[in-house]
Amino acid sequence: MSLQAQEEIKMEATEVEAPIWSEQTIEVEAIESDSGKLIIRKDNRLDPFLEDYISNKKIKGYRVQLFSGRSRWDAVKVRSDFLGKYEDHMIYLTYQQPNFKLRVGNFRDRLIATEYLNIYKVDFPTAFIVSDEIEINPVNSKKQ
Repeated sequence: MSLQAQEEIKMEATEVEAPIWSEQTIEVEAIESDSGKLIIRKDNRLDPFLEDYISNKKIKGYRVQLFSGRSRWDAVKVRSDFLGKYEDHMIYLTYQQPNFKLRVGNFRDRLIATEYLNIYKVDFPTAFIVSDEIEINPVNSKKQ
């Protein structure tokens, strides 16, 4: 490659680096106050993106499995029994061939999942903890 070709490539790269969208840039401003606290001012245009990210985000966590079997009818019956006793808890009915699985909760750590497992075992003695993808901010969740 000749020296002239290298210079042209460098010139093209510097021309491309200039942002075309600079007028639409969203800025986050950090200001140090007299009290020694850091004050961050953000643009409110970021809020819809943050809310969408949180509502769709899933992380590794734990759930308590109450039922696993081939009968959807049995799974729905266990779900109904559970909701009759613990109406404010999140419950998930999924199908992983060939079984229906009924799982409860969105627990970030195993210790809290164990506490709830002990509560559920009174009515559902075959319940156990499973590792699963959980929702960060599930709709209608109160304690979990």
